[in-house]
Amino acid sequence: MLRTCLTVSLFLFLSAVSFSAELTPESPIVQEWMRQDGRTAAPDADYIQSCQKRRDKRLKTLKNAFPKIIFAKHFDLGGSHYAYTEAQSDAQAERNFVPGTALCLLELNDDGEYSNRTLIDDPNGIIRDPAVSYDGKTIVFAWKKSDFLDDYHLYSYDVASGNIRQLTFGLGYADYEPCLLPNGDIIFNSTRCVQIVDCWWTEVSNLYRCDKDGRFLRRLSFDQVHTNFPSVLEDGRIVYTRWDYNDRGQIFPQGLFQMNPDGTAQTEYYGNNSWFPTTLLHARGIPNGGGKLVAVFSGHHNRQYGKLGIIDVTKGRQENSGTQLIAPIRETKADRIDAWGQQGDRFAFPYPINEHEFLAGYNPNPNAGHTTTTPFGIYWIDESGQRELLAYDSAISSHQPVPLAARAAPYERTIRVNNDANYGTFTLQDVYAGPGLQGIERGTAKTLRVIALEFRSVGIGSNHNVGPAGSAMISTPISIGNGTWDVKIPLGDTPIYEDGSASFLVPAKTPLYFQILDENGHAIQTMRSWSTLQPGEVFSCIGCHEDKNTTLSAPSQTIALQKGAQPLKPFYGKPRGFNFDREIQPILDKHCVECHNDAQRKPDFAHTKSADVSSDETVAFSLKGGKVEDLHAKRYWSLSYLNLTNYQAESGGVFSGRQTPVVNWINVQESPAMLPPYQSGAAKSGLMKMLDPKLAADGKTHSDVKLTREELDKMAAWIDLLVPAYGDYKEGNLWDERELQKHAYYEIKRRDMRELDAVNHLQLISYLKDGKLPIPAQEQNVYRNLALNPGATDVKSNEKTANFPAASSNSVYKSLKEFAASNCLDGKMDNKGHGAKFPSWGPDNLSEKSLWWQVDFGKPVKADQIAIVIRADFPHDTYWKECTIECSNGFTKKIALRRTTDKQIFTFPVQDNVTWLRLTNFVPEQENVWAALTEVEVYGIDAE
Repeated sequence: MLRTCLTVSLFLFLSAVSFSAELTPESPIVQEWMRQDGRTAAPDADYIQSCQKRRDKRLKTLKNAFPKIIFAKHFDLGGSHYAYTEAQSDAQAERNFVPGTALCLLELNDDGEYSNRTLIDDPNGIIRDPAVSYDGKTIVFAWKKSDFLDDYHLYSYDVASGNIRQLTFGLGYADYEPCLLPNGDIIFNSTRCVQIVDCWWTEVSNLYRCDKDGRFLRRLSFDQVHTNFPSVLEDGRIVYTRWDYNDRGQIFPQGLFQMNPDGTAQTEYYGNNSWFPTTLLHARGIPNGGGKLVAVFSGHHNRQYGKLGIIDVTKGRQENSGTQLIAPIRETKADRIDAWGQQGDRFAFPYPINEHEFLAGYNPNPNAGHTTTTPFGIYWIDESGQRELLAYDSAISSHQPVPLAARAAPYERTIRVNNDANYGTFTLQDVYAGPGLQGIERGTAKTLRVIALEFRSVGIGSNHNVGPAGSAMISTPISIGNGTWDVKIPLGDTPIYEDGSASFLVPAKTPLYFQILDENGHAIQTMRSWSTLQPGEVFSCIGCHEDKNTTLSAPSQTIALQKGAQPLKPFYGKPRGFNFDREIQPILDKHCVECHNDAQRKPDFAHTKSADVSSDETVAFSLKGGKVEDLHAKRYWSLSYLNLTNYQAESGGVFSGRQTPVVNWINVQESPAMLPPYQSGAAKSGLMKMLDPKLAADGKTHSDVKLTREELDKMAAWIDLLVPAYGDYKEGNLWDERELQKHAYYEIKRRDMRELDAVNHLQLISYLKDGKLPIPAQEQNVYRNLALNPGATDVKSNEKTANFPAASSNSVYKSLKEFAASNCLDGKMDNKGHGAKFPSWGPDNLSEKSLWWQVDFGKPVKADQIAIVIRADFPHDTYWKECTIECSNGFTKKIALRRTTDKQIFTFPVQDNVTWLRLTNFVPEQENVWAALTEVEVYGIDAE
C-alpha cells in the first residue's frame, strides 16, 4: 500500500469539510443551505440556527440507522461513454486514468455530526466501488495503484484491524465493481473476457465471481459489451446494467438485466426494448420497497451521472411506463436523447435508506459540464429534493456512499448450476404468445434457428453504419458497413410443434440468439439480443417477447415437454462462423457467374427500386469472387459480395452497403423497440423470390436456375444474419505485421483467461465434492515497494550481495549502524528524532557534491514512482530541498523536496530494465547543518 492513515482529520471549509454545531457563513454546509433555499442575503446566526434544527430533523433516520458511512474520493467515472472506466494498463485506446483518491469513513462524533476519517490515501492511484459485508466487518473495494504498472484489482479491508489484503491479481486485467453475496463470495466486473466494444476500441467488462479470498474466479456473463454495477436485491437476484445491441443500434439499449448469483436466469429486468431511459445506472433495491429500485437515469456518451429516479416494474418494463424521476418528483417523459441527464444538477451512486430517503453523490452546480472542477459531495436527499451535505472536498469528488453496518442478508438462492454438464436447455411454451408474432397465423412458424455470437478481441480497421437509431464506427469489421456487428455461428435448428412449443439443448456459457423460421427457412422474427445458459441450466420462456408481468394459461404438458429436449439439427455441417466466400460464393459460381461476370457494371438495383436482378444484356454485373481491397476496414471483400450488398465507396474510402428490395436485411442501426414480424430479411428480399420456385411468379425462377434446399437455406440465412462476409475476425484481413502481432497478443490473453477459468472451474468442482479449499491465488509480481528489505545490510559500492534489495552509499556518518544506508529499506517510518530508535541514512559530509544513496534490486524491474521520507528532527536537522533520481538505464529526474515529516511521492514515466536507482546531487536547505533520510520506497513490478 502507498499510504495508510488511521488518524481522524476533519474536513476544513473549502478544502474538506465535516460539520459540527459551530458553522460559519463560509462553511460549505451553510453555502449549500443558501443555495437550496435560494437565499442571497448574508446568513445570520438565526438563519444558521434554524437550518441546523431543520438538518437535525432531516437526518434523524439516517443517523439512527447508519452512524458510519464508507465512501470513496475519485474522479467522476466515465469517458467518451458512460461505461469506459477500466483504465487498463495495456488498453488499446481510451484509458481514463485520473489519479488522486482516498477511502474514507464518515462517523458520528460527540456533537452528533458526521466527521471524516481517512482509511487509505493514495494520491497517485484510484480507489473505487466500496462494498460492505453483511456482518459489517469487511470492506471490499477496487484499487489501481499505478497508471501503467498496475490495474484495478479487488482488495479487502478488515474494519477492526485496518489490515488490507489483495484478492485478485494480473497485470493487464481490470477487476472492479464488487458486489458481496451473503456467503461472502464476490460478483464483480472484469476485463478478463478480453473483448473490445463493437463500436470503438475500448476494453469490455463482463461479470465474474470468486470467493472472499479470490478463489474459484470464474466468468458468469458472456456478453457482447459492458456489464456494470451488479447489486443484490432482497430476493437474492442480481440486477445490473447491460449494454445490448445485437442487430440494432448501439446508443439506447443500456437497460437493466437480472440473474441469479450463480449466473443462471440471465434475462431482462427493465428497458431492453426502450429508447428511454437511455441508460440506467447504479441501480439498488429499496428495502421493503415492494420491489422498487432507485437508479440514476443517464445517457450514452457521457460520464456516470444523471438524474435520480425510481423503477417500479409492476407498472411496466419498457420506456417510461415503470419509471419516475424524483428529487423532485416530476413528469417523466420518454425522451430520445443520447447524452441524457447531463445538464443541471446531477446524481451518482444512490444508496436507499428507505423508500423516501437516500444517500447519493450529488452536484448542485447547474453550469458544471463534463470537465467541471466543481466536485460531487456526499448528500442525504429525499424524494422531494430536500438535501443535506455530509462530506465535501473542493479538490476531488466524493462518491459511492455505503453504510458501514451489519444488516440483514438477502435471500440466498438455490444453486442451479450442474458443473459437470457442458450444455443447457431452453423450453418454449408457445411461440405465438406475446407480441413478437402478433398477427401471424398459427402453424406458420416451423423451426427455431439458434445462432451463437463471437465477439472481437482487438480493434484493427473500421467502417461505418447509419440508420434509425443513429450511427457508429464498427471496429475490426467482418461485414461491409451497415452489415452485422459480430461473427454469427449458426448452431442449428429445432422444430416448433403444432402447439407452438419447443425444447432444445444448447452449449453452455455461449451467447445465443434465436430466429423463428417459416416453411421456406425465412426469418419471421429475430431476437435482437442474446441469452446465455450456465452448465445444466433449464430456462423456460412463455412465448416470443412476452410481457414478464403476465402469465399464460397453458395445457399441463406441451408437445415439447412430452418429447423432451432435442439436440439441434446442424446447419449443414459442423458449427462455424458464417463466411460468404465459403457458403455463398460456390452457389454463385455454380449458377450465376456464366452470365453475371461484368466487373465494370453496377447492379440494376443500385439505382432503381426494382427487386429484379435480370438484365436485357447478355452479360450482367459480376457475381464472381476475387479480392477488392478496403484499406479503411483493412479487409478484402469479394466483388460479388459488394454488388449484392449494393456497396458504395464513401468519402475516405469507407465501403458501406445499402439494403435494397433485392437483398433487404434488418438495418443494423434499427430502433431498440420490438420490430413487427417479417419486417425485413430473406422473406422481404426479391433475390429469394427469383431463386425459389415456390416463391417465384408462376414458379419460374430467374434464368431457370435450380437451387437445392441447402443452397436456398444458405442464401436465406446469409440475408437473415445481416450479410456477414467472414466467420471470424482474422479472415480476409489486410493487416501488416504489427497488426498481426497486436491481434496475436490479445488472443493469447483471451486464451490464458479461458484456461484459468477452466482450471478454477475444476477446482470448484473438486471443492464441492471434498470440501477442501485450495490455497488462495497469489502473485509475486504485484505492484509494490521494490525497495523493502527489513533484514538488509549495507554493501560497499564495489561489492555485491545475495541479499536484495540492498542499499549502499558513499558516505555514512561515523560508520554508525543507526545511520547506515540500509536503514532506508527497513520499513520503519518512525520519524520522531535521531538515534538507534529512529534509524536513518545520514552521510558524513553534506557538502560533498558527489554524495549519493543507492538501492540495488538484484534483478531488472519496472518502476514509475518513488516515495521519500526526510528525517526531520527539527530544529536539530536541516533538510534536502532538492535531489536527482538516477536509474541504471540512464533516466534522470530532478525533484524538489519539502520541509515535512510526511512521505513525499514523485511519479515519473515507466522505466524498464532498471537494476538500481540512485539519489544524488543533494542540495541542503542550509549549509553546514545535518540532514538525513528515514525511508525510500520505489514502486513498480519485476521486469518481464
